Amino acid sequence: MEVLGIYSCNEDWELLGPDEVINQWEDVVDEGTMSIYLEPVFTKQEQENLQRFHQLWLQYCDSTPKNMPSFKRIKVTPEWQNLQAEAIQLLEIFELRERLSEEIEIT
Repeated sequence: MEVLGIYSCNEDWELLGPDEVINQWEDVVDEGTMSIYLEPVFTKQEQENLQRFHQLWLQYCDSTPKNMPSFKRIKVTPEWQNLQAEAIQLLEIFELRERLSEEIEIT
């Protein structure tokens, strides 16, 4: 949820820079970890939206240069706007049930 919050916030993109923000998603989600986001911890809706956001993130990464331009240039692109809109939607879905306990490990 923290990373999605960053993706949803223009000020965070400005503060951290596009290269840092885009890489944060891969720190918590990749092809190998997608298999741990299962019921009963994650609902079907959460799983579907998580998968959709991840696929959109992969497409975004494939379509952007290795060294990303400034956020000022990025934020006007439809690709970034779609990525942010999907992050906001996924964050809203997760916020319905609030944060998971940091005491319990997801396995």
